Amino acid sequence: MEENNHIQPNTSSFEGLREYYQLSSAIVWNMHCEFEEHLEEKAQKVLEQYQDEKSITAEVAALELHYIQQQLTTQARYAFLPRFLSLFEGVMKNVCMLADEKKYTNVDQRNWFKTHQQFLETQGVEFYTVDGDLQTIKHLIRIRDCIVHADGNIQMCKKSVAVCQAIEATEGFERFPIDDKVALTDQALPTASISISHVMQLLFRHFKCPLVPWRWH
Repeated sequence: MEENNHIQPNTSSFEGLREYYQLSSAIVWNMHCEFEEHLEEKAQKVLEQYQDEKSITAEVAALELHYIQQQLTTQARYAFLPRFLSLFEGVMKNVCMLADEKKYTNVDQRNWFKTHQQFLETQGVEFYTVDGDLQTIKHLIRIRDCIVHADGNIQMCKKSVAVCQAIEATEGFERFPIDDKVALTDQALPTASISISHVMQLLFRHFKCPLVPWRWH
């Protein structure tokens, strides 16, 4: 039987959109966790080969391996952060469309986060309980843009000052002192996941289709 690679997710109802979000977020989160665990295990196995060595060559090799591990981890986190935010953006836009498809056609897609938040407020959504999460997501979007458009090189960004402010204000993000690039610690993606999940919980609960905790992450 020929595999169908063009099956579209059921996002034509809040129930279908909820299932799509819960499944997608769980997959992305687990992929992130499994990659980091796998990389750590492989690196540790190689490092153990040099555990009893006393030569300078072995010491240098261990340092080089540690450096490579850091680079791979950074690049993986660079890839996963946009995926988290892309899922959030797509679901938020679909929520707006399901809330009022006719009125949604007039929503400006530029500065999408602000315009979609304003649209949802007209639908009765009260965001005051997740103000901190919304601010975090704004910072994450700024950092994401730096990663996507400048490979994390802060000084190459058009709004480098804003990127620096976003890094300072967001848990899990730092600046590499040597090349002044965005550094994502092991708390970066948990920060993104938690803030996004708080906003998603609010939205689905408002539209009478709450997320199911035991099926999520």
